[in-house]
Amino acid sequence: IDKWMYFFKHGKETSEAESAKIIGSDDIIERAYSELNRFNWSEEELNTYEQEEKQERDHLSLMASKYDEGRAEGEAKGREEEREETARKMLELGMNVESIRKCTGLCLEKIKGLV
Repeated sequence: IDKWMYFFKHGKETSEAESAKIIGSDDIIERAYSELNRFNWSEEELNTYEQEEKQERDHLSLMASKYDEGRAEGEAKGREEEREETARKMLELGMNVESIRKCTGLCLEKIKGLV
């Protein structure tokens, strides 16, 4: 509470060295000082900061998209491998190829290739 009271009363006039002492390991107070500091930036500094933020968001969005693509591919591959394993077991049990095709959805060539 004391840090917040000091921030609201003296935030604008606090030097960077003083603010570093006040902030300590308090991430929220540090964020408050950073936001307060932005009000003193020039238009060029603000534009540069906003461009950097946009690039960061774009990068994170791209990485999330790539992650989702990789995950979907991995899941599809896993399902295919599971269907092939099921077909192998059905072949071992002596089931006919047409029945296996209907049950697993695999093409006949794929099933015959499992033998």
